[in-house]
Amino acid sequence: MRLATALVGLALMAAPAVAGQSPYDTTFSVASGWGGKDVEMRAAPEAGSAVVGTLPKDAKGIVLRWCRPEFNFRNWAYGSRDGRKAQLKDKACEIEWNGKVGFVDGDRLVPED
Repeated sequence: MRLATALVGLALMAAPAVAGQSPYDTTFSVASGWGGKDVEMRAAPEAGSAVVGTLPKDAKGIVLRWCRPEFNFRNWAYGSRDGRKAQLKDKACEIEWNGKVGFVDGDRLVPED
């Protein structure tokens, strides 16, 4: 009986916790308003660096890895969608999309709902 109780306890501890979406799980799409053009992914944060890929104007599911200069983490984690969008202005951000990693200007991204 003790063994069975211990095994049930271990199974419950090993079960994954179900939680809501974390602010860290926000995905992005390409922001409209860039003349309907695709967005180039660069090899480095600098504007003139080599192009390593392209985000189509309708790309979704873009993962934001980090940005420079950094933004206020507290405002990012607990802020609104519009607040996150505003913080991306004037930043170079490393993203991952479709298996590719590269940099884009942060204002080219918009948080998905």
